[in-house]
Amino acid sequence: MLSLTCINIDGLEEIKLGKRRLGTTGKGIGPSYSSKASRNGSRASEIFDELHFEQKLRTLAVAFKKLYGDLLIYDVEDEVERFKVCTHDTSIHTV
Repeated sequence: MLSLTCINIDGLEEIKLGKRRLGTTGKGIGPSYSSKASRNGSRASEIFDELHFEQKLRTLAVAFKKLYGDLLIYDVEDEVERFKVCTHDTSIHTV
C-alpha cells in the first residue's frame, strides 16, 4: 500500500544514487514494493484495525527517520489522519 512515506523515500533514494539514479516515476512504487518484500509494509486490510495500523505507521516512521534523518520530511500524525478518512471512504466498498 502506498503512503506518503513511500513517495518521500522514492525521491530520497534517487538523490542518494546521484548520477546512478534509476529515473523512477517518483510515485513511491519502488519503496512500497520493497516494504512488501521485506514484510514490514502495510496491507490494505490493516487499515480497518485502527490501533494496529497506527502503531505500524509510527514504528515504520521511526525506522525511516533513523535511516534518512532530517532529510525525510514526514508527519506521521498527518498520515494517520489521512488514512482514517480513507478507511471511512473505503469501508463501504470492502467486503
